[in-house]
Amino acid sequence: WVRDSFVGMALILQLLVERRQPLSQIVAQLPAAAMLKAKAPLTGKSLPELFERLQRRLSAPSVSHNDGLRLEWPDRWLLVRGSNTEPIVRFIAEAPDVSAAQALVEQAERASSD
Repeated sequence: WVRDSFVGMALILQLLVERRQPLSQIVAQLPAAAMLKAKAPLTGKSLPELFERLQRRLSAPSVSHNDGLRLEWPDRWLLVRGSNTEPIVRFIAEAPDVSAAQALVEQAERASSD
């Protein structure tokens, strides 16, 4: 939840001490994932309407509104957030591969343009 590089570094150092493994071994144990980011204009639409539309169309087992709209499945997730400085919506997807992440972003982009 923290976007602070120093906190991130401290957590990684703590993990290295606890596991007593080099970082390369720890990283090799992590599942492969691809992240994709995109944006779309948000003209004439409200974010709550878009969030409702996405929830209906994508029906994720886990939904969170803590930071925009986060739809989560066991192996992938999609975060949709409005920009604080521009009339756009941002899409961030993570999935096992680029094509699966791209599919999530494309579905969200279609929903935002309907």
